[in-house]
Amino acid sequence: MGLSFLIAHVFGHRGATHSLVFTAGATLIAVVCCLIFHLPWAYGLIFGWGWLSHLLADAITPEGLPCLLWPFKRVGKNRQNQLFYLQPPRR
Repeated sequence: MGLSFLIAHVFGHRGATHSLVFTAGATLIAVVCCLIFHLPWAYGLIFGWGWLSHLLADAITPEGLPCLLWPFKRVGKNRQNQLFYLQPPRR
């Protein structure tokens, strides 16, 4: 079983791992790991940019990013009130 399956099982798909807080934390951990292993710290930032671009790509799908501002709760019960939900144009 891979790490991604374990994380998806614990947090759910597009759960906490698809939030800005988690992205910042993972980027910080990546930077620290780079420093520990004597790699350029910019590699950690590149990791963070990659993670952020993944979130932006997920934001333009019909499912959107329901947990982008996790741990804060979204307001409302439907997607019209969901913050940062991007709905594709109707045809």
